[in-house]
Amino acid sequence: MKIFNIENDKKVVYVQMNDLAVIMNSVEVVPAVVVTSVFAKGTVIIDDSNRNEFVRFDDETAVSFFEEADWIVDFKKYYKLSEKELIDAAQEIQNEMDGIASEFNSYKPEERKEHMDLRDRHELLEHKFYSLPRVLWFKQGHITIPFPEVIDSTGFVISSDDVDNTYIVRQGLNPYQAFLYRNDGKELDEKELPPRGMVQSVQSLLIMNNMNVNEFLGDFEQTNKLSDDKKYLITTIRVVPKEEKEKEKKENNELKLTFGKRVKNALNKFLKG
Repeated sequence: MKIFNIENDKKVVYVQMNDLAVIMNSVEVVPAVVVTSVFAKGTVIIDDSNRNEFVRFDDETAVSFFEEADWIVDFKKYYKLSEKELIDAAQEIQNEMDGIASEFNSYKPEERKEHMDLRDRHELLEHKFYSLPRVLWFKQGHITIPFPEVIDSTGFVISSDDVDNTYIVRQGLNPYQAFLYRNDGKELDEKELPPRGMVQSVQSLLIMNNMNVNEFLGDFEQTNKLSDDKKYLITTIRVVPKEEKEKEKKENNELKLTFGKRVKNALNKFLKG
């Protein structure tokens, strides 16, 4: 996946390591700045431990390259789609792949080496096809994505209603995350209490903004933490899948039944003396 953002009046892009691995193994001409950014510290092994992590690029050449790489899932674009729209988008990719395969296979074996660009395009689209479901799984709460903890330049913004707008709240690149911070840039004191109504509004805004684009947002869990530099109170919600909620409900019911039986047995023993 890739996520575009504006930071310090400059366009940047975050790209997952899994996509970078495909780039390095493809025949596309890759800008040197992309290669050096990934391998600046030497050999990098991309496996299950880091394939979902994001790498930030702020060089104009790199950003332009990733804008043209239409086979990498643009998270902000696809997150806004419904389940049906995501399925339709996947079908469009499949249709393009089928068309390319049909054209490539129409050539005689000795001619195909002159049309290897078709095969390469097919492989890149196949990567996109299998990457797209992760957006749906994230919306459903089945997986988490290690988004950079960064403010989204296109996300919602609210400020406190005092004269100095002491506090600001902005949405993160993770659409389920919001950052509350002081307008003057100072650290948040652990004993500091931002306006109660504003803190409550953070949760409400996260829910409202996501309910408009996520039909799976029902039960959720919320966590709060202070950033390492103590400048941000970060609120994050996580969609709880229906299956997980039903399992939890079943386990709670079983615990209640077990507890009830234990109480009943204890009373029987007491009555029998």
